[in-house]
Amino acid sequence: MNKVDVSIIFVNYKSPEMTLNAVDSVIANSQGFSYEIIVVDNSDDKQEFEKLNNLLIGKANVIDAKGNLGFGKGNNVGANVSNGDYLYFLNNDTLLEGNAIYELFDYIKNHDDVGVVGSNLYTKDKRPNHSYSKWEKNLKAEKRLFSIPFMEIHKIMKKRIDFNYSDMPLQINGYVCGASLMIRRDAFNKIGGFEKDIFMYAEEALLCYKVINELGYKIYNIPTSKIVHFEGGTESNETPSKIKMIIDGNYIYYQKAFSDDIAKKYLKLMIKLWKKRNFIAVITRKNKKHLECLNKINAYKEKLKLVEE
Repeated sequence: MNKVDVSIIFVNYKSPEMTLNAVDSVIANSQGFSYEIIVVDNSDDKQEFEKLNNLLIGKANVIDAKGNLGFGKGNNVGANVSNGDYLYFLNNDTLLEGNAIYELFDYIKNHDDVGVVGSNLYTKDKRPNHSYSKWEKNLKAEKRLFSIPFMEIHKIMKKRIDFNYSDMPLQINGYVCGASLMIRRDAFNKIGGFEKDIFMYAEEALLCYKVINELGYKIYNIPTSKIVHFEGGTESNETPSKIKMIIDGNYIYYQKAFSDDIAKKYLKLMIKLWKKRNFIAVITRKNKKHLECLNKINAYKEKLKLVEE
């Protein structure tokens, strides 16, 4: 296949209609650059794959992952068959607002010191959504994010700290959200792609950490690139299984970026902070879901014992 400017890569898991809408949004809004669309199907259901493939005939190259590989490994599969000078990873629960991909491509192409760029993300109601983290993920930042004063100040300000309210590109010393992330192909290859041991969550944090600390590139948020991201990171989306994936992913992040010792400290911190947070929620809201989350966090005590042995 001929080389293109950008390889646009989606990972689909049992949501073919949603993926179709996202692909159609790309096709309807993208101009000024050459691109290909690759969809990696993470379902192990042959009928699901055939349905997706039929929906996307003539629109995308659909790859059967033959099982649920998770977000990062699924994207790696797409990258392995891609032909673009730049790789663009886009969630399938997104819609473009205007020529959003070109805005990313134009910036990274014209700035040789930039390795990764990300969009401003919006909720389905067009309100600011989680788009990046300004700071490198570390234990100090974790404590700050979970602190009551931080959360209360955040509510009073009524402004997100992870969204660019200006019209100017913003350098990020942490990471951009993996729901809309563009990276140079050579940078992606040099760091070995997304971490294979992370099933989901924190894979973009580790990727950006390597791009900054191992390759010396800069990372930017491009606010003129606007994407509606339907999932979002709200408390209402917290479930025991999701919390487990978040902690598992971040545990591996701390292992790979820092050390086993720091990873153990992260796990101890999460047990303490999530127990406190969910215990308060159970008491004040009598929410059964939070009690299930609390039980899931308690289970990490066993994992910590195994790690320390």
